[in-house]
Amino acid sequence: MPVADRRVHPRYHLRLAVTLRGDNNFYTGVSSDISEGGIFIATQYMLPIGTPVVMQFHISRFGADLTLRGTVRWIRAPEAMARGGEVFGGAHVTDVKPGMGVQFDEMGPEEARIIREFMRCRTPELFD
Repeated sequence: MPVADRRVHPRYHLRLAVTLRGDNNFYTGVSSDISEGGIFIATQYMLPIGTPVVMQFHISRFGADLTLRGTVRWIRAPEAMARGGEVFGGAHVTDVKPGMGVQFDEMGPEEARIIREFMRCRTPELFD
């Protein structure tokens, strides 16, 4: 199914450092957007789709350190950088980065509240 047909949650721009634990290793990346359903992490270290991960990041606006469990749902390989606009059905995209889309699996009420409060302060960019 095309990505546009699967999007149900608005995405919000969020650029911050993310540490991942998955596949018995530690990885780092930089988020580019977040939604109630998950987060995109730009990184050169791709994990296979279906890999469970633990993510840690800090949302400074709320002074919150979050640790969330998730699952890698899709990857954007480094070759995507060369294709640019072709990555999203021909749309013109200039800032294409390799990385992983991670779906949130488990989120406590406090983490969910912080993410909802963050999104309430922002304007949606894309739809997830």
